Amino acid sequence: MSQQLAILIMIDTAAAIKAGNLADHIYLIDNAKWVGSTGEATANLVTAVDGTRVRSQMDAQVLNWLPYGIGDLPHSLPQSFFLSPAAKKTINATLVHPASDPQAPAGSAAADEAATATASVATARVAADEPSPHARGAQHIPRLEAKRMDITGALLGKSKAKGNTALYTYPMPLVTNITGEAVDKYVIFPAQYGSPDLFSKGLYWSATVDTNKVGTYAYTLHITLFNPYEKDGEVAWEPVALTFDSYINVTNEATRNGFLKVPQMLPA
Repeated sequence: MSQQLAILIMIDTAAAIKAGNLADHIYLIDNAKWVGSTGEATANLVTAVDGTRVRSQMDAQVLNWLPYGIGDLPHSLPQSFFLSPAAKKTINATLVHPASDPQAPAGSAAADEAATATASVATARVAADEPSPHARGAQHIPRLEAKRMDITGALLGKSKAKGNTALYTYPMPLVTNITGEAVDKYVIFPAQYGSPDLFSKGLYWSATVDTNKVGTYAYTLHITLFNPYEKDGEVAWEPVALTFDSYINVTNEATRNGFLKVPQMLPA
């Protein structure tokens, strides 16, 4: 099976946006230091990839890029943590209580409860400027508002946050593309994939490596950050697209076992 190599991309989002570049505000860490990666936890990471395969080329190396913001709230928190109290109430009412209960007799407690829940959801939907689900013929969860929080997870009121967007915790950085020499020379084959892992918000970038092509190659990470600004008394997020070059070093070393740290010389 393929050997999975993870490359963590740690970004000081506020500093990178202020500087307009990632050069001094990005730190890369992989899990291949023991096979020769250099520049760990710096902007100068060179990821080592063992190139010689004992079996077939189908048993390839795979790179996975995972971006995180330094000082941001942990992404392992349940997604409901980031919702406002009103949004939590809305989604609970929408999921737990159906819009109507055709089995409940008119005037019964169940019917009254369903009507109350429906009214609550409708009120929240109007506040969120969302259309009724009945117009679509299916159950609909309205647009949900995120909490305004600082980097400790404490709620920020409008008055406290006004004019001080530095208080806000930033959204997770996004890798939007991978290009450059390693791609142009068909050394790596990157693509975006879906995942149920909430650490990556459901999407991540991965690439298989053609380990026949020994040498050091550059690749360019295209990363989008989000800059907070005030719009009509509310905080909005402006996307800021930046790029950064990193490197992989494909060697002719035999792939080593992650437990024994010796070449995987298996019987034919």
